[in-house]
Amino acid sequence: MPNVSEAELLRAAAGRREDQRLVAEYVIGMLWLSWRFDRANQMLDSALAVASAYMSSANYLILMRTVSLLKTLPLFPMPRHERQTLTDLLQEARLVVYLKTGRLS
Repeated sequence: MPNVSEAELLRAAAGRREDQRLVAEYVIGMLWLSWRFDRANQMLDSALAVASAYMSSANYLILMRTVSLLKTLPLFPMPRHERQTLTDLLQEARLVVYLKTGRLS
């Protein structure tokens, strides 16, 4: 898992082009999310703020729905010892939503 300084280097390496920074921030955010690191939401929010300019509206809505679902997961200030797959994260997020609301997402 990249630490905070390595993530900043990756963002800097992406250059000044907004689309390249968007991809770097999204990748870092999703990677950190797989380790349940609480800084993931900051990276994902930053990436999603500009994503609509570079994606079709249908893909953007799917991405927003997925990320919103994943944001229901509890994150921690220290990363976990093992990362989780996206499938596992989505399944756990759906369970969290169900337990909180009684509805399937």
